[in-house]
Amino acid sequence: MATHIPPTATDNPTSPQAPPQAETQETQDLPSAPSPPSPSHQITHSTTPTPPSSFHAIQALLAPFNTLFNTLVSSLRHPLITHIDLTLPVHDSPLPYPIYTFHAAPLAFARGAAAFPAATPAALQRALQKLDLCDVSVHMMRGHAQRVLDGVGARVSWVVVCGVPRFLVRYGFEEAGLSFHSVCLVSTAGGEEFVADFTLEQFGYPQDRWFMRWDEYRDGMCEDEGKVADQEWVDFTEKLSQGENLYVLRQALNEACKCVGDEVFRGLEEGEREGYVKKCALKAVEVWDVDE
Repeated sequence: MATHIPPTATDNPTSPQAPPQAETQETQDLPSAPSPPSPSHQITHSTTPTPPSSFHAIQALLAPFNTLFNTLVSSLRHPLITHIDLTLPVHDSPLPYPIYTFHAAPLAFARGAAAFPAATPAALQRALQKLDLCDVSVHMMRGHAQRVLDGVGARVSWVVVCGVPRFLVRYGFEEAGLSFHSVCLVSTAGGEEFVADFTLEQFGYPQDRWFMRWDEYRDGMCEDEGKVADQEWVDFTEKLSQGENLYVLRQALNEACKCVGDEVFRGLEEGEREGYVKKCALKAVEVWDVDE
């Protein structure tokens, strides 16, 4: 059942007139996701209790990468969306989730909110901006994140999970479906585990959940235990990320990540670093995403 979302739509998550408000949806209300095949290498989980201070310390080190990624994807050019349709699941739906279909004008692009109809909620904008970018986010930022975490003896791994979405988004020319989802797993020297998910909004989750304790993320937002990506998986996704449509993002992301921990960054007060990182991201956009 497809329903066109009118310009005056509210944020009621269950109404066919409006997108769901991901920030108010509780994890226990999520539907179950089908289980697609998984790459090899089972993760072994630590049972070491996590001191509260460790969570915030690791989160603070990775927060600049989350900031610059959000700045980049909201500043790069995207297809100009003319309207959005919502399809609600019925009893025999193969995918038991609301599906938002974004229809784009041919060969038309815009940046940020200007790429969407005026009343499109920010959560839906972020969902489409980050659609299918999980692999490239991990591929491009994992090394930079490891550089920052080396100082505290933590390790970053590329982990693939089967996520449980709140809703799905797609372009009008694509089929909706579940797929593998890539995240960064951070393991500390003391056996603590955290997850950094830079693209979770594409599944309807609020942005403030980008960094979580691994066991909470795994149990509340995943269908499976997660697998460490083997070299075959890394090579395959790296090849996909070489496509022309991701070239600008890859180049801008790699350039912007260099500012995290550089001399200027280290010389700033903690409260000033977010602005510096955003400035670096916007500069990278100016260099690599020039309007034609």
